[in-house]
Amino acid sequence: APSFPVATINIGPRQRGRVFAHSVVSCLPTEASISGAFQRVTSKQFRDSLGAVTNPLGGPGAANGILAVIENLPPGNLKGKVFFDQTGSQAKADRVS
Repeated sequence: APSFPVATINIGPRQRGRVFAHSVVSCLPTEASISGAFQRVTSKQFRDSLGAVTNPLGGPGAANGILAVIENLPPGNLKGKVFFDQTGSQAKADRVS
């Protein structure tokens, strides 16, 4: 929810490697880590900082700009995404062409 002044807790590694707004707090999938993240996002200092959050992925029209860049990439420059299953092993995704 980086386009809105809303705190978000990201639990676990599923979003690892992605860009986050400052309104997103990541934590481990443990009770202690989730509790700590909740305490952080409910603090007055954190809530007060939400008004200044900007979306790191861009504003209106960002999707069209991203698509234009992708369409102009040489086909050999695309890389497959690495996915993580629940046991932590890696499997490389098929390359999209």
